[in-house]
Amino acid sequence: MFWLHLSALVLINAMIAALFVSSTAMRLPLLTRAQHAGAGEGAYNVWDLIAQVEAERDREIPEPPQFPDRDPDDEPTGRHHLRI
Repeated sequence: MFWLHLSALVLINAMIAALFVSSTAMRLPLLTRAQHAGAGEGAYNVWDLIAQVEAERDREIPEPPQFPDRDPDDEPTGRHHLRI
């Protein structure tokens, strides 16, 4: 029973140490690298996306064309428009 308790204690301490090391590595910028750093020529990054969204926001949206309620060439003649 002693060995079971000891091995459980060692495994739990190893997990705690692994969590501590991984969380410390995330906080130190020297140990981690940006996900898309050094993607090369023509890489699309966050700043390009932000600039594109701001450009779309600043661009004026053209008004949709307004169609007339009736055709100006279609003057009423008093006769039915359909011919048989």
